[in-house]
Amino acid sequence: MVRFGRLCVLGAVFLAASPSVLAQGARKEFAEHLSFLASDEMRGRGNYQPEIDIAAEYIADIFRRYGLEPGAGEEGYFQAFDLPVIARAGRRNSLSLRHRRLRIKQAEGDFKLIGYGEKASGRLEGELVFAGYGISAPELGYDDYRNIDTLGKIVLVMEHEPQENLHSSRFRGLDPTPYSSLRYKVANARQHGAAAVLIMPDSLHHPSWLAEDIADEHTQLERLGLPTFRVSEAWAKRFFSLSLSATNLSQLQQYIDIGPRPFSLPLGEWKAEIEIDVHETTQPVRNVLGLLPGSSDEVLIIGAHYDHVGLGHEGLQSPFQGEIHNGADDNASGTAGLLYLARRLSQGPPLQRSVLLIAFAGEELGLLGSRHFVQASPLDPSQVIAMFNMDMIGRSPGDLLLAGVGTAQEFQGLLSAIQMESPLFFKYAQTPQAPSDHLPFSSSWGIPVLYFSTGLHDQYHRPDDDVERIDVPRTLQILQVVESMVRRLDLLEERPRFVDLRGFPEFFRPYADTPRPLFGMMPDLNWISNGVRLEGVTEQTPAHEAGLRQGDILIGFDGAYLQSFSDFALIMSEKSPGEMVDVLALRQGTLIRSRVRLAAAELWQ
Repeated sequence: MVRFGRLCVLGAVFLAASPSVLAQGARKEFAEHLSFLASDEMRGRGNYQPEIDIAAEYIADIFRRYGLEPGAGEEGYFQAFDLPVIARAGRRNSLSLRHRRLRIKQAEGDFKLIGYGEKASGRLEGELVFAGYGISAPELGYDDYRNIDTLGKIVLVMEHEPQENLHSSRFRGLDPTPYSSLRYKVANARQHGAAAVLIMPDSLHHPSWLAEDIADEHTQLERLGLPTFRVSEAWAKRFFSLSLSATNLSQLQQYIDIGPRPFSLPLGEWKAEIEIDVHETTQPVRNVLGLLPGSSDEVLIIGAHYDHVGLGHEGLQSPFQGEIHNGADDNASGTAGLLYLARRLSQGPPLQRSVLLIAFAGEELGLLGSRHFVQASPLDPSQVIAMFNMDMIGRSPGDLLLAGVGTAQEFQGLLSAIQMESPLFFKYAQTPQAPSDHLPFSSSWGIPVLYFSTGLHDQYHRPDDDVERIDVPRTLQILQVVESMVRRLDLLEERPRFVDLRGFPEFFRPYADTPRPLFGMMPDLNWISNGVRLEGVTEQTPAHEAGLRQGDILIGFDGAYLQSFSDFALIMSEKSPGEMVDVLALRQGTLIRSRVRLAAAELWQ
């Protein structure tokens, strides 16, 4: 068993004490759980990092000490599953250039493999072509691929986009367009038949790019569709000084920006020789399950995900990549709350229904832990009366967001009674459409779900989501609401009556009585790269009218660039039916641009 030296908590035997003393001990231990899970030593609890196993052992140890039984059947407290295939660079990746008798071999820090194609390993060779910024934007009168042949060739493109420092730019100046994204540039190169892509730094608009300190063999890669390297600024300048003796790279970039006007060209007889060495592997992680048996066969599930993004979502461009993302609110707050409830429920009045507490892994990769649980549950789904989920409950300004209120006929009445006793102000959403671990239970099992959250904030998925920002007293008030809801639900003679809202495409809105807009797309929650990949589009909705189809990547919405589904959900939470929105999407390198009017969503259909 893992020992946690600096966290001296929890004796094996609990002495008899008054309710107030027990409550004080539970509050103290909540803060200790939170501090441990969100400590720098846990390095952000990334799913592919060893610290995720330490967190799992810690949670299981607390369940055991509180007297909860193993909840995963023969597997004990753990339910293991494999994460999606991950790819890491091997030691044989190489890139060399030759021109007649001249050969440029890679030096330390010159190149970094960041993406690969359909094949994980192999060799390729091709002529070099400079394709400017790698952008094809006919509606802006700009196309770097016009009049050049890139079929089977290695394409060199620059980061970002032209005229980045001009407010009057036909691109958007200081406000980047989707054309500046790395994924777009690689997809566009692939559409033009390129065999590989070399990404050069934008030295005109930005400081020099430096190779990361992390060694290639420890860096997770993206399957971008083509082998993709970043090259250093020093290498790019050295190469262009040899290939274009009269013009250096900075002058060439300035010439393009003046128009802007493309200046793409084949680079003489230069050829690139590339070897790709990528290792694809799976990695196991574990859900942690603790069972508090009741006197009946029925079960209530309470869950919270304990994983976070570690050192930042690998593969995504972020100024914070490599820094520890402690995830105090997301979701150490919910996990510490789960442990708090484990003690409160195990030491309080006995419950007639069993309670299964689950700490999910893999949530940040697309609800993988909760998806696996509903597919391989040790329980018969007919036993489960409801599922409560806590995700980001530590930053309340005095209110509490509750989604899924309409999934059981009894929820609204129970919550209204609790609201009379709580100092918090409840904000309701009838449907469960917030992207967290309750969704698989609603969509696959068809049971009532209730989602507890205090919402997004500026520190979401950033390194400064730290313990010091958590409002512990308010979080404990939220946990009092959850406990009260558990006990009131347990007193019902009949199980809560499920209301099927699975076909209702509402996104999270804080108030139940405000009109809700409809866009009409379903996100792929396994997608962790920039944008929102569409798993489905409902016919005769604004999304369908915008020309969107399954597999498209939504990258811009209402003038904002989308990094994740959470960005889209936040925008939709502030919109109203009838508002016009601009829509930008990618389909295999082609940009889809549209403007549509949001529809009105009927609450019951």
